[in-house]
Amino acid sequence: MAKRKPNLLFLGIDSLLSLHMSCYGYHRQTTPHIDKFAQGGTLFENTFSPHVPTTPGYGSMFTGRDCFGTNTVALRHKGLLEGKTLAEILG
Repeated sequence: MAKRKPNLLFLGIDSLLSLHMSCYGYHRQTTPHIDKFAQGGTLFENTFSPHVPTTPGYGSMFTGRDCFGTNTVALRHKGLLEGKTLAEILG
């Protein structure tokens, strides 16, 4: 029998603060669709952005390495990431 692969979904939303999301306890219902999705999955409560701006942060998220280790710093990245990505590891 083939090994079952995990289902992963990364939500990358610029300029969204968890303090303003109802799934994290905000008093108004601001993110109803994310709230519903989070009820059936895992909601991480202790997270941070690995880097600003967005591009180096994604490099870190998909490799597990610091942005300086992925060579994607300040939107100047050209070419392939060095090392294996999350998709390659789970592949």
